Amino acid sequence: MKRLLLLIVLVLAGCGDRELEKAATKQNLIREIIHEVNTSGTINDAQAASLSEVDFLVLPGLISITDPQAEFLGKVKRILELDGLTSISDEQAQSLGEVRSLGLNGLTSINEQQADNLSKAKGIRLNGLTFITDQQAESLSEVNSLELNGLTSITDQQAESLSKIERLELNGLTSISDKQAASLSKVKLLMLNGITSITHLQAEHLSKVKDLYLSGLTSITDEQAESLSKVEAYLNLGGLNSITDEQAETLTRIKGLHLSDSCFEQILSYQQKIVDKINVSGTIADEQIEILKHYKGGNLVLSGLRAITDNQIDSLSEIPSLNLSGLVSITDHQVEILSKRIGGGTFELNKLSSLTDKQAEILSKVYQLNLNGLTSITDAQAESLSKIERLELNGLTSITDEQAKFLIKVSSLNGLTTITELQAKLIIKGPTVKLNNLTTISDTQAESLSNVVNLQLNGLTSITDNQAERLKKTKSQLQLNGLTGISDEQAKSLSSLLSLELNGMTSITDKQAKMLSQIETLSLDGLVTITDNQAEILSKIKFLSLTGLTSITDQQSKSLRKVEILNLMGLVTISEAQAKNLSTVGLLKTSAALQPLIDKYKKQ
Repeated sequence: MKRLLLLIVLVLAGCGDRELEKAATKQNLIREIIHEVNTSGTINDAQAASLSEVDFLVLPGLISITDPQAEFLGKVKRILELDGLTSISDEQAQSLGEVRSLGLNGLTSINEQQADNLSKAKGIRLNGLTFITDQQAESLSEVNSLELNGLTSITDQQAESLSKIERLELNGLTSISDKQAASLSKVKLLMLNGITSITHLQAEHLSKVKDLYLSGLTSITDEQAESLSKVEAYLNLGGLNSITDEQAETLTRIKGLHLSDSCFEQILSYQQKIVDKINVSGTIADEQIEILKHYKGGNLVLSGLRAITDNQIDSLSEIPSLNLSGLVSITDHQVEILSKRIGGGTFELNKLSSLTDKQAEILSKVYQLNLNGLTSITDAQAESLSKIERLELNGLTSITDEQAKFLIKVSSLNGLTTITELQAKLIIKGPTVKLNNLTTISDTQAESLSNVVNLQLNGLTSITDNQAERLKKTKSQLQLNGLTGISDEQAKSLSSLLSLELNGMTSITDKQAKMLSQIETLSLDGLVTITDNQAEILSKIKFLSLTGLTSITDQQSKSLRKVEILNLMGLVTISEAQAKNLSTVGLLKTSAALQPLIDKYKKQ
């Protein structure tokens, strides 16, 4: 029986391999045909038949087809691009109209029958047409998506016909009438990027379009900005050179807004002024909420805000990252609102000193939550909060063993001043463990904690040789920035690490430098001086940070240039020789003042 089952498995595996091989062979044949057609400009019936089975076909090199070939190509399932064709027959239009999405940008004219036949497609690109009749516009209005970017003008009747289309591109138009704007306002997605100016009435009409592209405008009036702010989903005004504060206030209401970098900075600057006022006053008005609810700056920091209404927090809930660390209390309803943020959201509520079990359960739905004001939590709250992807509880000075079981994913517990042996074992399940308030650990805890990927113990001011031997097993990075000195034995143990920070040390011996040089990434930012010999020893390190140095010798620069990534942000001055040496470093971090001198040698 076992032999029979094995035989069946082998046969099925063989069948699977043959099918994959067959599919690969077919794909290669399709690629060869496409290349041959695009190179020669012609296609035969057999090639057209083979290509009819694909989902997506682009043949820009094909310059002519027969009616039978068009019938084959009309069977392409999704997208067909034939931009090399400059003319087609009525019969060919009938066949090609069966394709879901069709590109015929090489055509410079079509007749009424062809327009009617092509309108069977869902989407058509006819950007080579410079003129269409009213009848053709009416026929083409049957499609869902239409590109006519070659047209430089349209009639009122054509605008009315084309208004039935869901997605319309008319980027060749440089102007439209008020009546045409009224008609085109019925289109859901409208591109008019060639238009360089609009009237107030046109702005009012076009504001009804759901997605509107007007990147040809270089300026708008405050009244036009007010009208365009009513666009529901997306507005592209990428051509604007500048905007006023009043326009900035108006345009911030739009959820999806595209502007030039300079105008975008004006929006951010205006919104930041509002944020600063709120943080100083501690209160927020509904008008300010309207300006900030589509905040463009990423993380919205309202850490000075002391109170907020349910409606206001509802308006801000769609902001992906929200800092409300000034709130000392929050209602269940407000918590409920925040938890419904699509994608989870990031929230900071660092002044909350207490939380109910119900609130903890509701907040468990968010993606990232900082609750650094809590000094204690219940076991039930720990269980609820453990569901959060990224959680900070730096205000906790102690936790129970039961809570530790749930808090294994917490990204930061810097407030803990003591941990038990069991907690040390449980905490190691998180990729990064931050315990920077611990001033002492036991050997057993050091052994447990060494199993994490990244470990921060910056509150320790000393460790034993035994602890160093255990901590060397930390998988990626170990931070011991509270240590002001280490023994040679500790240096030997710690040299096994991939990455180490010892930024509290103000001096090292040559022997310690030699041991530590075996580490791939080393940070010794507390050193204010090093010897030439130490610089030579440390040059073997791949990534080295010595930001405490304010000056170096020419010999040290010659040695340190061997480092692949070097951080010398503390240097206040360098000589020409030092700049020349340091210019050869793969990635060098220095102050902005020194960079021009280093760049001078990089160019040589």
